[in-house]
Amino acid sequence: MSRIRLNTLLTVCIWVAVVAMGLVGESAAQAASLGEEALARIQQDGFTGDRFTFCVLGDSHGKGMAEVLSQNVKEMNLLDPAFIIEVGDALMGYTSDARAVHKEWDEFLAIVATSRVPYMLIPGNHDTWDWQSQAIFKERVGPVAFSFDYGNSHFICLTTDEPANWIDYRLAYLGQAQICWLKEDLAAHSDATHIFIFVHKPTWVDKSNWLAEIHPLLTQYPVKALFAGHHHIYRKDVVDGIPCFITSGGGPSVNPGPGGFHHFMHISVKGDQVRFAVVKTGSVVSEDVVTGKVIETGQ
Repeated sequence: MSRIRLNTLLTVCIWVAVVAMGLVGESAAQAASLGEEALARIQQDGFTGDRFTFCVLGDSHGKGMAEVLSQNVKEMNLLDPAFIIEVGDALMGYTSDARAVHKEWDEFLAIVATSRVPYMLIPGNHDTWDWQSQAIFKERVGPVAFSFDYGNSHFICLTTDEPANWIDYRLAYLGQAQICWLKEDLAAHSDATHIFIFVHKPTWVDKSNWLAEIHPLLTQYPVKALFAGHHHIYRKDVVDGIPCFITSGGGPSVNPGPGGFHHFMHISVKGDQVRFAVVKTGSVVSEDVVTGKVIETGQ
């Protein structure tokens, strides 16, 4: 399992480097997965400033995904972030029918293709639940764990759905190989002004080895936020000074009660400052929402 994680990351690094050098032909570029294309665009962007924004959402799956996710993408386009990261569960999944899985990916990818900015997805338990689904994820979406730099910040995307967790979708255990890679990646980017981490399952809430083995490590670095999904709500916790967000209202399925509303997050980086905003779906409208013609004619 460790070889799969580390080789996947290496493949992405090579891909980004090759695209940046202009060595990939048109047909190969068209064949890139969602994540490979996003990382290549970020690499080509070459942004080195310290003022930018990005968006985060989660759990876009469910009946009515086309309506809710499309609306979220439309609104995020209006806000014009540098990129978007979805923290898992784009599919309903849990089927052995590969054609059905590909059909679900077709629907999801058609929607996110309307994003004007790079769109990345890490796997949730509805996206990778066995070897076949993981292989399809890598083919259609890209790596299951990776990191990248943007401006003055470093972004680390992990998977809480390793094969050991496929037995019970409620588990969020990270294997030692991934922890080892995380340690090396954090140490290599300790000079970043901000580090942001993304997982699917909220590891600080769900049963996992996060608080015992991983969280103490994060407190040694400039980790400014941890983002997760899975619970179909919005929720904020602060653990040892690190804001931890569950942002999983990106699709039609939201749970009743506090935090149960459709939303995405908009994060602003300004130098050494970070600001977090929760945007309820439907609250961002274009400048043409009311024009003089509408007022004068009622149409």
